[in-house]
Amino acid sequence: MFRPLEDRALREMREEGFDRDEVLLIRSLDMRYEGQSYELTIPFNTEYRKEFEAAYLRRFGHLHPNADTEIVTLRLRAIRAVEKLDLRSISSGTDDPSDALMAVRKLLYRGEQLEVGIYDRRGLLPNNLIEGPAIITEYSGTTFIPPKFTCKVDRFGNLIIAGAVSQVYPSRSSAGQRKRSHVFG
Repeated sequence: MFRPLEDRALREMREEGFDRDEVLLIRSLDMRYEGQSYELTIPFNTEYRKEFEAAYLRRFGHLHPNADTEIVTLRLRAIRAVEKLDLRSISSGTDDPSDALMAVRKLLYRGEQLEVGIYDRRGLLPNNLIEGPAIITEYSGTTFIPPKFTCKVDRFGNLIIAGAVSQVYPSRSSAGQRKRSHVFG
């Protein structure tokens, strides 16, 4: 039943450079009672009917013991364990990001002309705090910090952006509600 999926998964894992003995295959089924329009995903084993009934009872509080079941979808996950990442924090700085400031430019934002600091992300250090409006540039992208938002660099170099939701979505939010966004890498 799972053989075509397993063959494909192992071939793709092999193409990625993983040996068969490094790959764990996890099989599961999407099942339902015949005629129903919703399925439950259960692990595949020799007791899959019992697994389905136990999951169904937990979810819906009753069973249909005389009803036939059907398998709607076969699922296969191919997993290879990897070593835990050694996330090293980088040297801390102060809240002053001026060493990374490259220029100050004018920017049109929502019909208003603003002066914005342009920062080189490579020059930012943990604890640096940038007040919006600002732009952070790097080789792979540009990050805009809107007015009334701040950007703080965490100990891994991630950009943590915070500000009032009402500044971004004025018609959708309550005053004072905060929104956070993380730019990783």
